[in-house]
Amino acid sequence: SAIAMAMSAFGIEVTPYETAEWLYENTVEFNRSFHGISGTGLKLGLEHFGRTVEPVRTYEEFLGHLNSGAVIVGCQGQGHFVSGKNSSHCITMTGIDDSGMVTCYDPFTPKNNGLYHAEDLWEERSKVPVDLRKEGVTHYAVY
Repeated sequence: SAIAMAMSAFGIEVTPYETAEWLYENTVEFNRSFHGISGTGLKLGLEHFGRTVEPVRTYEEFLGHLNSGAVIVGCQGQGHFVSGKNSSHCITMTGIDDSGMVTCYDPFTPKNNGLYHAEDLWEERSKVPVDLRKEGVTHYAVY
């Protein structure tokens, strides 16, 4: 769903179902040997729908991509969007204001949509091993 949300920011109409179907049929990164999607699955899905995707490895890169107008899709861990310690959830992030607040969209819980501080978002990124498999990255900047 977060991938479909990101695509809509670029005028690409794709449904969460179409995203899930493509990932399931063409990769092992979605609902195969684990529940949900991995960080690598995010990358593959975003690229499949025609976007340029860059891994976000550091907080400085996170801020830089937000400041340059990228949409960021990322797996968040325990915190504002996830209550379980060994769970994760993907959200879409756009823009950053002068006080460091980032606009976030949660495809599962719309009441979570809103502004969150960039530092908190970065600290709450997923550290679940499946999210880090292959690429070692849980967040991707989309252009």
